[in-house]
Amino acid sequence: MDKIRIGINGFGRIGRTVARMVLADERVELAAINDTVDDIENLLYLFNYDSHYGRLHEPASTAEGQSSISVNGTTVPVFCASSIDEAPWRGESVDVVVDSSGGGCPVLC
Repeated sequence: MDKIRIGINGFGRIGRTVARMVLADERVELAAINDTVDDIENLLYLFNYDSHYGRLHEPASTAEGQSSISVNGTTVPVFCASSIDEAPWRGESVDVVVDSSGGGCPVLC
């Protein structure tokens, strides 16, 4: 059975928590992240060191100038589109997008 490819729109506290859940579940994989913040180093730091959930078991990293993060041996593209509709989900073969952008309750699209 193929894994379900998950995209996350909004990489704040909820989006980062969803990403941690996805990484812990063998049935799904993290396929892409979109956030309006264009500071991947800050997003990466907040993902690795959460004040409530603690440190990420396998720290995520990024290469200088890259618009992606590497976690658990997988490279995940990170976009900076201003809305969920502008992110290139289809290009990353995303099956489900979790909208955790703060525009209401997290919704599966």
